[in-house]
Amino acid sequence: MIIAGQRLPIVIATKPVDFRRGHDGLAATVQNELGLDPHSGLTVVFRSKRGDKLKILVWDGTGLVLIYKRLEVSNFVWPKIQDGIMHLTRAQYEALFEGLDWRRMVAKPVVAPAAAGWLRACFEPCFIGLFCPVGVEKPMSQPFDLRQFPGLPPEVVKAFEAQQAALEKAQFEASVERAARQHEQVIGAEKDTFIAELKAMVEKLESQVADHRRTRFGPKSEKLNSDQLELALEDLETAIAETQADIASIEDKLKQQNPEKDKKARKPRKPRSLPANLPRVERVIEPDSIACPCGCGDMVKIGEDRSNRLDYIPARYQVIVTVRPKYACPKGRAGGVQAKAPAHLLENSWPTEALLAQIALAKYCEHMPLNRQAVAMARNGVPIDRSVLSDWMGRTGALIAPVVDRMAELLLKGSTRLYVDETTAPVLDPGRGKTKTGYFWAILRDDRGWNGPAPPGVVFHYRPGRKGEYAAEILKGFNGTIQVDAYAGYTALSTPKRQDGKPLKLAYCWSHG
Repeated sequence: MIIAGQRLPIVIATKPVDFRRGHDGLAATVQNELGLDPHSGLTVVFRSKRGDKLKILVWDGTGLVLIYKRLEVSNFVWPKIQDGIMHLTRAQYEALFEGLDWRRMVAKPVVAPAAAGWLRACFEPCFIGLFCPVGVEKPMSQPFDLRQFPGLPPEVVKAFEAQQAALEKAQFEASVERAARQHEQVIGAEKDTFIAELKAMVEKLESQVADHRRTRFGPKSEKLNSDQLELALEDLETAIAETQADIASIEDKLKQQNPEKDKKARKPRKPRSLPANLPRVERVIEPDSIACPCGCGDMVKIGEDRSNRLDYIPARYQVIVTVRPKYACPKGRAGGVQAKAPAHLLENSWPTEALLAQIALAKYCEHMPLNRQAVAMARNGVPIDRSVLSDWMGRTGALIAPVVDRMAELLLKGSTRLYVDETTAPVLDPGRGKTKTGYFWAILRDDRGWNGPAPPGVVFHYRPGRKGEYAAEILKGFNGTIQVDAYAGYTALSTPKRQDGKPLKLAYCWSHG
């Protein structure tokens, strides 16, 4: 139980101590408050205020050993303080350490062995002095002093000293072996516990992934509440975070147990640099004076320091005034001349094509509603109502619809491979005053990975749902390979029953397959 100090007395600190103290703090307490040497090998016991915890500080010859124990059910039975001292024998202390009531422990009397002749005559005083001191209970932890028996033969003294030294050596080796075995058991138990927790966590994650995949791609996915999917994803994130924390704690413990392993030096990070395509504006800051203090004239330049900072030029609004002068014959013999008015996307309207593109980009790419854009424009001195912005976007969408249709046609007719996927999109439902779930279908072509000649492109199609008939409608006229997920709505496109073309080849994604 105690790995060192078996031959020295046990000292119990009567005053409770702060259990946040470690080796050095408790050693300072032993030296300053108790007036003892913490490196002498004695065993010092510290107790908590509630009496349910104890700490044992021992010097084993190579370093300080700290033992910490806490009782889960009851408290330790501490002896009463008499004259500022707690009296305990080693047997009573061991019972206290095990959480037993040491007051019920009664020492058995030791009977001296029977012997005859010279051996009995020589050793009987020694045995009496060792085991049966009259009127004194000598702790077994105290070393025995042979100087109390000056009449012992030299060979007896020599044999006793040799036996005592062998006993001390055996006790020390046994304590070291026991400590090493306990350490291995603790590490093995931690590893087994960690492995079991990881297996349980893996099973839980696999079950949650299977449930999520079934709800996402199963036949009844449309009838499931979306909140349940959010809860599943939240459980996945929580489980992953707990697993990562457990792995980090175990790795820290293993690193502390194996300090001899050198840590690999981290590679120095490459210095980050700003994009080279950005324009550079140099600002040279000259000192107030370059006159040399010694009076030899102006100083010469020997070098310079450069630093880069990223700047932002705020957007600004401006009014483009188009002036078309009119010219006529001074004598009135011919008609006048004037340049044609430039064509605009929205005729007889304020916005330029650049402003319309910015409003559409902010709304559809940056997800900034028109009401927020109206507030931002008013903050910059351009008060335009949200209804006006909505009218601009509606007219713009109708005008560029032929361009989108042409892009969709070129993707279907000029491609052999397409990527198809769908995602949810909340849509206002005016009749109910709420939002409903619509779907954006993305048709993508990207042959850059195969060095294909066709340029990349993507077209988004809105549909009110994700039925298989919508996929058949969007891919009408296409004959080739589509890379999709495991959604069953694409399966009908690969069968001979397809009406709008030949059966398509399905290339499933590795993440969803």
